[in-house]
Amino acid sequence: MATRRLMGGPACVAAMLAALATWLWPLGIGGRMPVGGDVTQFSIGLMGVLGQSLRAGRLPFWNDLWGYGFPGIAESQMGVYYPPHLLLYGLLSTELAYTLSLVLHVAWGALGAYWLARLMGVSAVGSALAGFVWSASGFFVVHMPHQWGYTVGSWMPWVWALGWRLVTEPPGASRTRAGWWLAAALAVQVLPGHFQVAFITQVGLGVLLLGSGKLGGRAVGRFTLVGIGALALAALQMAPTARLASLASADRDYEYLSGFAATPVHLVSYLAPALFHRSPLWRPVAWDPFHTSPEEHLAYVGLAPLWLAALAVYRLGRADRATRALLVAAFVTLLLSLGPYIPGFSWLCQIPGFSFFRAPARWSAATGLALAVLAGLGWDQLEFSVQPRRGLLLFAGVSATLIGLVVGAWELAVAGTEGRGIPALSSTFDALQRALPWDGDPPFARVMVDARRPRNDLSVQQDLARRGLLAPNVSQRATSLVGDRWGIYARELRETTAILVALTLIGALAPGRRSMRAALLVAAGLDLVAFGRDRPVEDGPIRSLVDQSAVLSTLSASHPGGRILDASRNLPMVAGLAPVSAYRTLDLPAMAHLTDLARTPPGQPGRSELAGEALRTMGVATRVLDPFETASPNARPMPGWPVTGIVQDRALAGWLYGNAWVRSNPPGAASFSILMPERPPSRAWRLAGASPAGILREARAIDTLRGARPVAVRSPRPERMEIDLDADGPSLVVVSQLADPVWEAEWHPASGPERPLTIRRAFDGWQAVEIPPAEDGTLVLVYPARVERLALAFSAACWLLWGLGMVRGRVLSPVIDIGPSGRGVEP
Repeated sequence: MATRRLMGGPACVAAMLAALATWLWPLGIGGRMPVGGDVTQFSIGLMGVLGQSLRAGRLPFWNDLWGYGFPGIAESQMGVYYPPHLLLYGLLSTELAYTLSLVLHVAWGALGAYWLARLMGVSAVGSALAGFVWSASGFFVVHMPHQWGYTVGSWMPWVWALGWRLVTEPPGASRTRAGWWLAAALAVQVLPGHFQVAFITQVGLGVLLLGSGKLGGRAVGRFTLVGIGALALAALQMAPTARLASLASADRDYEYLSGFAATPVHLVSYLAPALFHRSPLWRPVAWDPFHTSPEEHLAYVGLAPLWLAALAVYRLGRADRATRALLVAAFVTLLLSLGPYIPGFSWLCQIPGFSFFRAPARWSAATGLALAVLAGLGWDQLEFSVQPRRGLLLFAGVSATLIGLVVGAWELAVAGTEGRGIPALSSTFDALQRALPWDGDPPFARVMVDARRPRNDLSVQQDLARRGLLAPNVSQRATSLVGDRWGIYARELRETTAILVALTLIGALAPGRRSMRAALLVAAGLDLVAFGRDRPVEDGPIRSLVDQSAVLSTLSASHPGGRILDASRNLPMVAGLAPVSAYRTLDLPAMAHLTDLARTPPGQPGRSELAGEALRTMGVATRVLDPFETASPNARPMPGWPVTGIVQDRALAGWLYGNAWVRSNPPGAASFSILMPERPPSRAWRLAGASPAGILREARAIDTLRGARPVAVRSPRPERMEIDLDADGPSLVVVSQLADPVWEAEWHPASGPERPLTIRRAFDGWQAVEIPPAEDGTLVLVYPARVERLALAFSAACWLLWGLGMVRGRVLSPVIDIGPSGRGVEP
């Protein structure tokens, strides 16, 4: 009895969460936060803006720090309406909120998978295994730099569980509760702002229920009502984003939608996750020709869980509805992850939903969830399996053979092009290359030339340093994929080899089923924890990034709100600066050619002067040269932009290039030059006597604005700009702000009534307003955010009705229960 109590639900949940804390270590409870890559160059800056807005008591309808300004809520990546974001970023520092969000969502996803498994009849221990496997799977490892990965992904098992309950529960209050909660869960999953994983969740749920055989006409009707309710509840985010998407430039053709898919070759990551991932030398050979990347595809649930999932299918596939449903979901989503490698993909690209998103490899999130729950079922079935040892040994042998076949195919490619080569092999691989679903790619022979080309560029050095393979003062050592491939195999396959050996020993030596089950739990835990150490983020202290970075702290104090041009993309927003080279997912391009010109490295003949003029035209207050530009022997002074200081900033250099790379290089690798203009920057210009037609036809902003008079701009809040103007004849005011058509202009004369003015599109995406010629006044630009406000009011009313309906129908009682205690099928 003591053992049964020890292995009960609460103890298993606690063990699962402790295992995840170990997997995350030192992130979270270890006092560290993720840094580098998209964490600091994309997400942190945006979340800093959200935190500043919430603490100021407003919503960021317009983000005036994002390039030349951008619709903050509509772009969606801040997840402004997502309840955990409102709580965390409204109360805590950006860095602490970001770290807690990661930890809490990892735990939330695991708890959801645990509950889903319990609903499907898995024991407490098997459900805890499913929860750990799901949250520690390859999808979350490779997407740890992406905030949307764990925020949106953590809701997938909850949605599946509620949908499963909606069709499997008998009519009554329990089914009604599930429907109401499902509508809320579907809506909340959309609010973090990444709709693709939400779409994958919804399609995956449909496939799961089709596989169960329970999706009849009445069930479809119930889900239709639930979907309509979810759309209404999520309209506050979806309506503004739909408006922006209708304006954004996105050529979603076959080439776009087929990018970043899993490939039949890369499915080997289900068995050997590090293969093709640990060396950057693979990229031009094993990734670029397939139009995919290691940052998007890493499908792994652990070797022991994968065998347990196969055992569940073998034991229960014919007799159990849940197993069949999970198998269908795993198989269909695996096919969808292959994108252009499956028949009918071009037809699929025409279907709404599928036609919105690229990166089919992300379907591996749903595949991983189905496999994780199947692993829990398999762990339970291990107690009743007749010959589990034989099955485990067979699995280890087949896995090793498949990995060997993939490596052997690569060795044949090397042998076929070595020296004079082997014509039959070379022509075979060339035919396979031509059979890929894209035109215009280089022939196979050229790919193999890249495989033999020695490389010592920055990406190679950074990767080697991060893995402890680049010692100080050896950064110029060149290496090639073909020449170093045996060392690469050893580094990429050592953990997989160790796990396969461990599984073989368990299959050969385990004295009984109980010891075998315990050994497999340990093997799965060690495997996934070790695998998680290879995550593509680094860690740093949970402390203000502005305080850690000498560059950011200097500029935030001297130029708050000022525009900056540097290499850190969105990061300066966390310091209250406005990066003009910011990155967005949905985009309305503005002055891209001007930004490219302004980013010209100092010292390029004939372009330095133009680069300085471009910076002035853009209203940039600071130009920061990265360590490579700072150390360039060809760098020369930029006219009008003197260097005001050279700052050592190891923190910023580490976020950009990796802490290990910075440590392995001389101090100059962390030197940043700060350039500031001799003349004060301006965000608005007045052109006397200019006609709107002339300015709209003008292709080059620099020449047009060279003789323009700068005018001061007041901005009491991001959604409002005020410019005081005196009577100076007919003129045109050009504002270097994104020409989103929602903006409105008014003329407030010194005396007389206010009246509207017309905003025209200037140059390549800025605003221009024709000013009345004979009166003093104030030009007021306003972003009214009508769509955002109407959608917010509509969804707020729907949430109120949802709450009233829950209370009135007495369905607010908890929908989550402990579920069944597990089952087995006797042989």
